[in-house]
Amino acid sequence: MDVERTIEFLLKNQVRMDARMDAKFAKVDARLDRMERLVGQNNRLVARLARYGVSLRSDVRRIDRTLARAENAWT
Repeated sequence: MDVERTIEFLLKNQVRMDARMDAKFAKVDARLDRMERLVGQNNRLVARLARYGVSLRSDVRRIDRTLARAENAWT
């Protein structure tokens, strides 16, 4: 067995594996970046919905009070 050829084979194989792993990591990084952007968008949307929910609840309470006053005025 030729040790030099075996070492050369192993080194070439390692270079190919490194290149493939670099490509895989690049894809993973791109996906992670997209996920981070989506999470940020989702968080902003949830915050807006929460604000609208609080505002809506306040509006409903105000309408309930107005209706109660109107009903009391008619009775």
